[in-house]
Amino acid sequence: MYDVRLIANEFIRRGMENGYPLTPLHVQKLVFFAHARMLVMHNEGLVEPEFRAWQHGPVFPDLYDELQPYGAAPVAQHIPVAEVVPIKDYGAIDWTYRTYGHVHPLVLSELTHHPDGPWAQAKKKSRASRPAISDELIRKCYYDVWMANHRADMERINRDPRIVNDVLNAVAQIANNEYHTAPTPEDMLEQIDSRRDNAAGR
Repeated sequence: MYDVRLIANEFIRRGMENGYPLTPLHVQKLVFFAHARMLVMHNEGLVEPEFRAWQHGPVFPDLYDELQPYGAAPVAQHIPVAEVVPIKDYGAIDWTYRTYGHVHPLVLSELTHHPDGPWAQAKKKSRASRPAISDELIRKCYYDVWMANHRADMERINRDPRIVNDVLNAVAQIANNEYHTAPTPEDMLEQIDSRRDNAAGR
């Protein structure tokens, strides 16, 4: 797992580079969804120690303290980190930014307030004002819906023999330390759509 500041900085950097600087609320939600995605896909978290069920959704207290000076304004610079280590688990970060990076943070806040979600479930199970949201609960709440989407994507990918061949070639290159960025399902789906459009003469 990583220092939450490292993961937050990755989202802050992407927002700045794409001309869409993120507010503290947006950063909190993106880090939460990336952590949840990591739990669902790999059964291990992305950041530690844990999120808390605050009034306005899941919050990582240390990250809240770091970003509080910005209020509702965009985060203007990276958060200081005592020890910067290389991030290896970019899959969950990439997926989260692609899926939620340009979604309004208030919409993301509504998504985290779903009555079947981990925030609501943690609130129900504890009388504490800001109960912890366990990784087990986060994974349980998101597993079915995200894995169903993932299986649908992979089934679509597997129906295209050219994409399957690309994946097999990439796997062979990785085994020989010749390839360092494996294609994501999203990359492969984009290839399928691009090839379909080209075949249709678009």
